[in-house]
Amino acid sequence: MKQKSPTAEKLAEIIKEEIEKGIFGEPGRQFLSTRHLGEKYSCSLVTAQKVMVRLREEGIITLSGKKYYMTHGKIGRKTPFAKVRGEAKKLIGFHVTNIESPFFAALVKEAERAASKRGYRLITASSRYHMHEETEILRTFCEVGAAGILSCPGTGEGTASLYKNYILPCVFLCRKPRNIRADVVLVDNYSAGKNVARHLCTEGYRSFAYIGFDNLQKGEDERFAGFCAGLAAAGYRLPESHVLRIDAEKPETAERSAKHFLRTFREPVAVFCFQDLLAVETFKACRSLKKSVPEEVAICGFDNLAVSEVTAKPLTTVGYPIRNMAEAAVDMLVRRMEGNEKAAEECAVTPSLFIRESTRKDAKKPVGPLIDYNVLYKI
Repeated sequence: MKQKSPTAEKLAEIIKEEIEKGIFGEPGRQFLSTRHLGEKYSCSLVTAQKVMVRLREEGIITLSGKKYYMTHGKIGRKTPFAKVRGEAKKLIGFHVTNIESPFFAALVKEAERAASKRGYRLITASSRYHMHEETEILRTFCEVGAAGILSCPGTGEGTASLYKNYILPCVFLCRKPRNIRADVVLVDNYSAGKNVARHLCTEGYRSFAYIGFDNLQKGEDERFAGFCAGLAAAGYRLPESHVLRIDAEKPETAERSAKHFLRTFREPVAVFCFQDLLAVETFKACRSLKKSVPEEVAICGFDNLAVSEVTAKPLTTVGYPIRNMAEAAVDMLVRRMEGNEKAAEECAVTPSLFIRESTRKDAKKPVGPLIDYNVLYKI
């Protein structure tokens, strides 16, 4: 009786195990073609194609041109895949979570400029905070011949697994998945949050609130953690009822949520927003509630976007040199692509607190276009 051929799923598992055992050679070596795989394992071409798709989806093999290469581990510099990658166009992939954000748009623009100066082209893709899309983007960067990538990774629980065995050199910006050893360019969000708290306390506020997003868990939001620590150092605490988390998938609900939230405060309150765009929605809520800024509600944002200077009252906000971040990230990545095998680097930029009218109770004090808070910090 003829033995029944294994299913595509079962055969994919068998071949995956063989690849990981090194039966086909080290990572970076060329793998079988679809036709040769069908001949070797006595299966139909349709089954062989399904197996190839399964192995590609798991990152075990990668298609470059018309050939498949094994990419289940670190790629040796002298392997065929490394050679193909080296001969590819000087291309850098850049993954961001939300290209519609003014911050990410500005970061992409500066990264394009920095890459161009070094002879590279930049291709950008946004995952919209969906892990499946981020997975597809990373695989696409490999298949179009990118020599390395920049990534502002998502915040989901499985994000680290996407990058753990990623085959291209990678530099993270703004955040880094837990337990991943890689180059990263960061902002000290924690210290920034502390300085915001210090400023608001100095202005005489005694009630405080925070507005952020729900896709960042409490322990992952360093701006929030720093703000709480700064308040605690001054003898204040931030009750849970004074924290509002906006649905990151529905940012259009921010104004309505902030309006409902601010109704609960009877005394003047100082609100620290995770980003400037949330601060703008908070301004709108105050206008709807006829609450004056900063007398009844002080508002501080984060990112120092252009919108911060055109709100009803110029917005106090934290800003940092986006160009410096992009330059540092591209420099790190180019060094990795050129063979730098030193330990992972961490680069920190120096942010500043720009104090404007939205948090200043004394309106008689002169207000400059950009006033650096005198307590700056470095890592």
